[in-house]
Amino acid sequence: MATYVVMAPPEVTAEKLTEANAQRITFVKDGFSWGALLIPIIWLLYNRMWLAFLGYLVAVAAIQIAADSVGGAAPGVFAIGFALLFAIEGSALRVWSLERKNWQTLGIISARNRDEAEVRFFDFWLNDVGAPVNSTPSPAHGATAPRFSEHSVVGLTLND
Repeated sequence: MATYVVMAPPEVTAEKLTEANAQRITFVKDGFSWGALLIPIIWLLYNRMWLAFLGYLVAVAAIQIAADSVGGAAPGVFAIGFALLFAIEGSALRVWSLERKNWQTLGIISARNRDEAEVRFFDFWLNDVGAPVNSTPSPAHGATAPRFSEHSVVGLTLND
């Protein structure tokens, strides 16, 4: 299963959710990014990650300067390592870039693919908005009633 970070622009809320606003919600898959590995400059520009793009150019220029001054295989190995690290952290950079634009994180969803993540997220988000404010949470949402006992459990002592 993959994990997706659900991001939305600042003006999108559950109360004002329209189809146009729902289309703007972004699902960022956490993990390795093939686009960031194979075509990093195009990937950065396509995702409008301007500061990350400038940082990438500075890092590549520093690697090139190191390769010219040091020589040998070390700078090449370092360049490959940097490319792999960039591909691994590409989704985190994308989330960071969206947060800098005041996008909000609406949740984190685990699913087999993006379509399933969208269905799970909107099903939970829209059903959660319709619930009364003062209602008791159901066990399906992770809430359970505390249990009182004569036995003390470390961290869970609820005796009077």
